[in-house]
Amino acid sequence: MSDPIYNHDRLAAVYDSFDAERHDLDAYVALAAELDSRHVIDLGCGTGCLALRLAAAGHTVIAVDPAAASVQVARTKPCSDQVTWPRSSLADISSSRPGAPGGEPGKNGTTRRR
Repeated sequence: MSDPIYNHDRLAAVYDSFDAERHDLDAYVALAAELDSRHVIDLGCGTGCLALRLAAAGHTVIAVDPAAASVQVARTKPCSDQVTWPRSSLADISSSRPGAPGGEPGKNGTTRRR
């Protein structure tokens, strides 16, 4: 469930204007590069600032947020076509992950939900 302030269309549209240039994200981009990550899931992506920077750096990115209005803002930004923005929530992703309780047996002793 998202905080209503992040899911309001008019507020989501101006949310980024309250942040500076987001140099705080440099560490996460550097960490993804250091770990040689090819695929990144940005959970709680908000308006997509980190997801878009990671995609621009060459990572394959899936970005998810429960606040549809924030994700809609992210989808309007330059290079947003380089990010996958599924219409799902963290609960959907976590319940389908390998090893989730109640799933079916998978490889290496993991489980998968149907």
